[in-house]
Amino acid sequence: MAANYPGTSNESIRNDPMPRTTSEDDTIILPPDVQRVCLLVLSSTEEFIAYTFGGSNIFLSHAKTGETIFTSQHHTFSVCRIGFQLTD
Repeated sequence: MAANYPGTSNESIRNDPMPRTTSEDDTIILPPDVQRVCLLVLSSTEEFIAYTFGGSNIFLSHAKTGETIFTSQHHTFSVCRIGFQLTD
């Protein structure tokens, strides 16, 4: 797992097999040969991005910090449904 580094302008996410950079508007720049991307928004402050690289390597990263939360090789990774329930 990569260490958590704040997403500042053009800061490279170190210790990550697929380094990404972020800009001031929190845009994540992925490697050019990423095959599939899915953005997961879990709350108003938590956003995650899942993407495949090279056909079998799967990465799930925090969209703002770039921290790698999960990596997998040669496994199917799919999101079927994300449910929300409002609480008081």
